[in-house]
Order: sequence, then C-alpha cells, then structure tokens
Amino acid sequence: MPRYEFYAAPMEKNDFIIMAGDAQPSFDDVLGHYAICGEVLDVVEKHGCSLIVTIGGMPMTEEKAQVYVAATSPRLAQEFMDKGAVIYSKGRIVGATGLMLGLAKERGLEGLCLLGATSGFRTDRGAGFSVFKFLMKALGNEVKEGL
Repeated sequence: MPRYEFYAAPMEKNDFIIMAGDAQPSFDDVLGHYAICGEVLDVVEKHGCSLIVTIGGMPMTEEKAQVYVAATSPRLAQEFMDKGAVIYSKGRIVGATGLMLGLAKERGLEGLCLLGATSGFRTDRGAGFSVFKFLMKALGNEVKEGL
C-alpha cells in the first residue's frame, strides 16, 4: 500500500504543508491516481492552502541543471520564469505530479509544477534538492548549503 505523510513547516515568510509519499498507483490504475490526488486536494482545501506546488523530475540527455515550470495560469508561470525557471514545453507531465496540477486548476486552486532535469527515471536526490532550493529561494526562504 502506498504511504503518504503530511508535515507542517512553519517558516518566517510562508507556512508549508509538505506531503511526501513513497509510491504512487500503477500507471495502469487511472482511477487510483484520481482518487489519491483528489484526497490530497481535499486536505489542501481543508487547511486553506493558497498555492499547490508539485515537484518532480524530467529525464534529459543534456547535462544542464535546470528547473522547469508548468502552472495553472500564465501569470504564475511568468512569475517563476522571472525567478529563473524555464517554461516546460516537452509534453505531458505524467503521474501525480502533473495530475495534481490539473485537478487543482479544476477546483479553482493556483498551482505550479517544478521539474528538475535528471539523467533518468531513478531517484535523483541532487535534482530534487536543486528544485527544492529553487522553490525556497523563489518564495523568499533561502536554504543553507549544509542541509
């Protein structure tokens, strides 16, 4: 069974609810993806979150440490492009990372997806951490390198 955990992270400038999961439903289980994403968004709405951010990876053949952005509105996409992200234009964003964004928009929630360039489909902690650092900086919460 997939396991998802929620963490509260009060910060100086923004408070966060962070969800971490160890797996997502099989790509064949479309209904499972919709059900889980819907339940996560129920939690988000219950707690009055004003912005949904999903983070994922994007396999790239180039050795370019880049953060890509997709958003529920052109204004939000431009805001993060102005902070150094590149607009994602490579097609669909698969899995919960993309579906959550689409369902958030249907519910009238603002959201963005940040994707780190990675060398493949395996876990890439470096790419994940670079996206996290970008997000914190973009939201006004610097991350110290020692973390």
